[in-house]
Amino acid sequence: ETADPVAIVPGAKITFTYSAAWVETTSTFAERYDRYLETKFFEHKVHWFSIVNSFMLCLFLVAVVGVILMKTLKKDFARYSMAEAEELYNMDKAADDIGWKQVGGDVFRRPTSLHAFCILISAGSHIAVCVLIVLLLCCCNSSYKQRGSTGTELVVCYLLTQVVAGYVGGRMYRIHGGKQWKRALAYQGLFMPILLLSTFAVVNTTAIAYRSTQAVPFTTILKVLLLYIILCIPLHTGGTLLGRRSAREHTFPCRVNRLNRPVPPKHWAFIPGMVALAGLVPFGCVF
Repeated sequence: ETADPVAIVPGAKITFTYSAAWVETTSTFAERYDRYLETKFFEHKVHWFSIVNSFMLCLFLVAVVGVILMKTLKKDFARYSMAEAEELYNMDKAADDIGWKQVGGDVFRRPTSLHAFCILISAGSHIAVCVLIVLLLCCCNSSYKQRGSTGTELVVCYLLTQVVAGYVGGRMYRIHGGKQWKRALAYQGLFMPILLLSTFAVVNTTAIAYRSTQAVPFTTILKVLLLYIILCIPLHTGGTLLGRRSAREHTFPCRVNRLNRPVPPKHWAFIPGMVALAGLVPFGCVF
């Protein structure tokens, strides 16, 4: 009931109020989603037959594609690994080649910006492995039962998988004949932390300005930085050394041509519209 009614007229001040009643419950924090989820569907039942069936089917398809590719490309590898004396002769016959064969001797050429190339490859490999491990952990356990468990797993996996970034970056840098490997190590180790720290600083500063409860305390930030210094730097250095050692005897499957081959004109099937259409076909089948 309205205690003191106020006439709705231009300029009138109307006060809105609300009340909340808190009712104690016996449900634990881990059971808070049970009323919204189908518990029978989310029970930990492993369907081994379906898993083995899917795995064997994928393995069979990969083997079939691999055999076809190996038979198709075996002669091409031998042809493009021939002596350098025949290189100019083969370039005169470039018009007879189609597809990837036109750039077969240039795909392993050293990039113009080797540092940037290795930094991006290293960071991409690191993120891919980190996300894959976190997804597997989320599938294997109920991460939603504990507050912040997924974020903690992400931070720990990022710190421990730093060795992957060092290994991939160091290996790629040595394969392409880089000489300043210590500078490349520093660039690769600082690229992602600086990028993440800059983004986090903007978001956290905004949260602090709005007095949000999601703002991360300074002590937590300091702990993460100490963990990065203690764990990531040694792991990245060790991964770089392992990658350089593994690339010591590495050779490319195709010989790199001395002369740059002109880039062939793009086929009409590779325009952005056709690429998007090709992606819609498997999506439509799955959907």
